[in-house]
Amino acid sequence: MSNRRPLVLVADDHPLIGWALTKVLEPLGFEVSVAQTRAEARGLLLTRRFECVVMSARIGDADMLDVIEEVSRYQTFTRLFVLTEPGSTEVVTQAVPSARCFEKPFGVGALAEMVRADVQDDQGHLDLPA
Repeated sequence: MSNRRPLVLVADDHPLIGWALTKVLEPLGFEVSVAQTRAEARGLLLTRRFECVVMSARIGDADMLDVIEEVSRYQTFTRLFVLTEPGSTEVVTQAVPSARCFEKPFGVGALAEMVRADVQDDQGHLDLPA
């Protein structure tokens, strides 16, 4: 069994969201990368294999769904969680049907638990703290 920690990308232009999710996910056994711009997120997605991606549907004035579409040609995402503004969930799920949406504001603990449970399910028995 590999000792490599599952990788999670958090892409959001609000520094507090990246900080909070890192503080909750790392103790659960994840390695977290944070991107605050569209270019940073795209670069990380093209160079690393993430088990889970948590990203805002928009970063600044950039639509992130086109980044997901582009990168999905090169890799598949085990799990994709999209942070949406109230009322925009339907647009996201039409564009990316496999995405799980969380409307802002959202509970950091609840999202972290869903990430943990989903990655553990996908990888079979994974030694992540319960």
